[in-house]
Amino acid sequence: MKVAFVGRVLGRDYWGGERRIALQIYRLLEDMDVECVAFYSYRRSHERLQQMVAHLAWDLEPLAIRNYLSFLRKTKPDVVLGWYDRDTSLVYACKRLRIPLVLAAHVYWLQCPIRSLTFHGTERFCSGPQLYCGTDVLRRRGLHSVSFFGPAFGRLLLESFKRKLTRVNAYVSSIIACSDFMKGALERDGFKNVRTIHNGVDPHLYDARVEHHDPLLLFSGQPTALKGFPDFLKMSSAVKEEFPQCRSVFTGGKRETIRGVEGLGFISNSEMRNVYSRSSVFIFPSVWQEPFGLVLIEAMASGTPVVAYNTGAVPEIVVDGENGFLVERGNIEQLNMRVLQLLRNPSLAEEFGKKARGTVKEKFDIRDTARRYADVLLDAS
Repeated sequence: MKVAFVGRVLGRDYWGGERRIALQIYRLLEDMDVECVAFYSYRRSHERLQQMVAHLAWDLEPLAIRNYLSFLRKTKPDVVLGWYDRDTSLVYACKRLRIPLVLAAHVYWLQCPIRSLTFHGTERFCSGPQLYCGTDVLRRRGLHSVSFFGPAFGRLLLESFKRKLTRVNAYVSSIIACSDFMKGALERDGFKNVRTIHNGVDPHLYDARVEHHDPLLLFSGQPTALKGFPDFLKMSSAVKEEFPQCRSVFTGGKRETIRGVEGLGFISNSEMRNVYSRSSVFIFPSVWQEPFGLVLIEAMASGTPVVAYNTGAVPEIVVDGENGFLVERGNIEQLNMRVLQLLRNPSLAEEFGKKARGTVKEKFDIRDTARRYADVLLDAS
């Protein structure tokens, strides 16, 4: 079987958990004697407009279609595995050439551009593609002065979404969702042939938590409001009142110190694994609907207990009171209480850490993930 990996996540200028998963699966499939080829078509000319207005204001991009047709005619794969691409140009190209296609949905790229976010100024989540999305997108992009165009822009987004939905359902063999939560979101929005394959890591690469004297609290991800970074800062300040020797660090942003919290910047995978193993507690206060949360299982593979907001797919990973703590989204008091509970009780933290590592070995081993991907691709080819 010859598999073509296609999508923006394969570009070197793309970073994030989805890219890491894609590359690991690529290598593991090759180890299974599956022939793999890779290609991505980066829409540099359209990138600024897409970022400014919406992540997917259109459903097809002519240049991408030409590039995909050329690549697929040259390589002649038995099946294509499509990753994050914003539009459905790849679906169109595969249908033209009658090549089976499987899509991996790790973010909300198949759906409404606002689907993955919370509405500003409210406590509710987006309930799916709707007319109001147009107004909200424009406001998020700083275009308040033209937000009266929102309903018209929302109609444009909805029509684009409907075309994508029809195109995907008519041709794609399977959609692989990274969690049951993501599967449910896709199915509620009308997508068919969705199945869940959880993300994974290689637990053998992660060392159990090392002993140290001073507690270390870790946040990993973009230091933004949607990822809950402001809540992490508040929690760190509160913890220091009882544990003045406690250090709080974050990775994924600039190398800078923010309100006493040290930023380590973007560090290598080996350095990241070292930070995980040295951390007393991993904090995951993300306030958006997380499709998965790869950093969660990376920390857990290191034997580090986690405290996370109960949102999105997080409950599929963290079992409250067993391998970590789940906290009501935005409840700073409860977040502080659970972190302090682990710091005050090293034996409880150790117990959670051991169970967390066991959870990863049992449910989130990347080799199992790759084997399940191989089964889906074989069925489609």
